[in-house]
Amino acid sequence: AVGCQVIATGTGASKLAKIREMGATTIDLAEGVKFAGKLKEMTGGKGVSVVYDPVGGEVFDESLKATGWGARVTIVGFTSGVRPTVRANYALIKGLSIMGCRAGESVRQDPSLAAPRTAQLLRWAEEGLLTPLVSHTGELTDVADLFRVVLDRKVVGKAVVRIGKQAKL
Repeated sequence: AVGCQVIATGTGASKLAKIREMGATTIDLAEGVKFAGKLKEMTGGKGVSVVYDPVGGEVFDESLKATGWGARVTIVGFTSGVRPTVRANYALIKGLSIMGCRAGESVRQDPSLAAPRTAQLLRWAEEGLLTPLVSHTGELTDVADLFRVVLDRKVVGKAVVRIGKQAKL
């Protein structure tokens, strides 16, 4: 989190416990999706300064309501199935910077970005600053089971398929 206070939303006691273990404050969406007021309260009325949203739908709408002046909003997907929309008045009144970031798109548009970004990620991993959270692993023969835990929403972080005897996480 690089010195930031991270507030994460999610569902499921075990997932939220893991997020808290990693240092974030959590909001349980099982208690309801209306959490903008709680976020404002948690930030002393200022609102959040950064939103990273892979969910879309109501979660995105509430996150947007919770932004403070000059916040940055990054839209990275819509796992809820509902594409996020931003009303222009929010961007204007709150001075928001809004960025869409589809996974891998920047290097598809500019392949010269791939090598330096990969090198930086590897440096961070070697320094222990970047540690992937993997809750489930299996061999290629376990793919159906791994898909099942993803569909059943039991994965916290990622599920990884190991291929071959030399595969490492």
